[in-house]
Amino acid sequence: MMQNAFRKPSDWNDHGLPRLGIGFDQARKFAVMFTACLLGLTIAGCGSEADQQFAPEPFEPIAPTAEKTIEAESTDVSPRIATTAPTPPITAREPLSVESLAPAERLAPAERLAPAERLAPAESLAPAESLVEKAIELLEIGESESALKVAFQARELAPNDPNVLFTVARGLAARRRFHEAVRTLDRLAAAHPETWLPAIGQTAEWLVEMGETEEAEKRYRALRREVDDASQSFIDRQLALMFLRQGRRVDAAKIFQTLCASGDINLPELMMLLRISIPLSDRMNLPENVDPITPLGRAQAAIGRGEWNKAQRDLDLSEQTDEVVAMRGRVYALQQEQEKLKQWALREYPNTPANPEASFAWGVYQLQIEDANQAAKALASVIIADPTDQDAYQWLAKSLVALNRSNDADRIAARAELIGQTQTIGKKLADGSVTADEMRKLAGLLEQLQRPLEALAWRAMRVSFEQSGGHIDAAQAAKAYAEIERVRQKRQRDGTTEPDRTFVLCGVELELP
Repeated sequence: MMQNAFRKPSDWNDHGLPRLGIGFDQARKFAVMFTACLLGLTIAGCGSEADQQFAPEPFEPIAPTAEKTIEAESTDVSPRIATTAPTPPITAREPLSVESLAPAERLAPAERLAPAERLAPAESLAPAESLVEKAIELLEIGESESALKVAFQARELAPNDPNVLFTVARGLAARRRFHEAVRTLDRLAAAHPETWLPAIGQTAEWLVEMGETEEAEKRYRALRREVDDASQSFIDRQLALMFLRQGRRVDAAKIFQTLCASGDINLPELMMLLRISIPLSDRMNLPENVDPITPLGRAQAAIGRGEWNKAQRDLDLSEQTDEVVAMRGRVYALQQEQEKLKQWALREYPNTPANPEASFAWGVYQLQIEDANQAAKALASVIIADPTDQDAYQWLAKSLVALNRSNDADRIAARAELIGQTQTIGKKLADGSVTADEMRKLAGLLEQLQRPLEALAWRAMRVSFEQSGGHIDAAQAAKAYAEIERVRQKRQRDGTTEPDRTFVLCGVELELP
C-alpha cells in the first residue's frame, strides 16, 4: 500500500501540501527506534538511519582532528569519579573497516535482537546510567561540550557498558570528532556483537559527514542484506540521501523508482522523479538543513536555485573527477557557452567515460559543428538513460530537423512538451501553489508518458490532498486508496510498469550502441 502518500492533515504545510522532507524524517525516527530496540538505550534522536554492516576491505580514514584526544576535553572530571584507568585515547590512524568488527560466528537474527540485559556488565551501572541520561539531555539542547565531559565521566565508571560507549560516541560526533566517534562504535561492535546493527548504522552516517562515502555505502549495503524487508526501505532512503548529497541523482532516482514500485513513496521522492538530471528547484533537491558534500552536489544545488554562474564556477575550481568534467560540459551546453563547450569537447570529452551528462554536452557540441547525425545519436542515448530529460528531447528535435526528418522531430518535440508540463506542475508543487486539478492532470500526463506507477502515486497524493482539505471523507479516501492499490498490483502482475525503448524515442530509429 502507498502508505507514505496517506498523510493526516497535521502532516501538511500551510498550503495544504505534504511537508517536504518527511521521508527523511521518518527514516531518522526509525533509526532511533531501531537502536533503542536493539540496545535498550534511551538515545532518542540518535542521528542516523539503520545502516550497513561490515565492509570487506580495509578503510584508511582521514586523520583525526588535531583538536584534542578523547580524554583532552574531560579536564574538569572530578577526582572522585576517576576510580578506574581511562581508556587509551584514540589518536592513531586506525583503519575504520567494518571487516574488523565482524564477530567470529555470525549471530542469528533473534540473537542480534536480544534484550539489553544481555549486554549489561557485572558492575553496578546506576551512577553511570544517571550520567548517561544527563549527557543525553545536554546533547538534546545543543550543549555538546558539556555532554561529552559527562559522557567521559560515565565511561570511567562503566568503561565496557554499550549504553555508555554509544553516548560517548554521540558526544564525539556532536563535537564533529567523527573519526573518534566511528572508532568508538567500531570497537563496541567488535566487543559486543549484539550491538553491530545500530553501531554500524550510526557509523555509516558519520562516515558520510567525514566525506568517506565509499565506506559508508559499504556499510549501508551490508546492513541492508541483514535486516528484514520492512526495514530495508529506511536504509534505501539513507543511501538515496547520501547519493543526492554527492550529486549522484541517477543512483538516487533508481532507489526512489524501486520504492515507488513497492507503493512506499512520499512527496519529495516523487517530485525528484519528475526531473532526474538536475533539480527543478532547490526545494526538490535535498531536505531542509541537509547540505551537499561534494562539488558536484553543490553545483546541482546551485542549479536548483538558478545560480548557473556559481555552479559553473564551483565545477571549474573543483577537483576534476569524471563526474565533475561531465557536468561541466552539460552546464556549458545549457548556458550556450560555445567556446568553453568547444574546448571541453576537444580536450576533455575524449577522456571522459560515457555518462548522460557527457553525452548531452557532446550532442550539443556536435550540433554546434553541424554534425547532426552524431548529435542525434548522442542525445538519444541521454534520453534512454533518463526519459525525464526535457532538454535532451528538445536538442534531439533540433538535430532531427537538421537531418530533414521533420515528422520524427515533431514527435520528439511533442514529447518534450509533455515532459515540460509535468515539470511545470512540479515547480508549482515546490512553491506550494498546486491545486487538486493540477495533481489530477499530472497523473494523467504521467500515464501518457507510460510511467503508471508514478501516476498512481500522484493519484494517491491527490486523494490525501482532497481529504485534508475536507473535500472527501475518510470512507471515500479509503475506497480511493484501495482502488489505487488494486491497479498498482495489477500493473505489476501484467508487467506494464515502464516504457520500452521504442516508446521513449517516440519510434525514431537511430543506430545506437
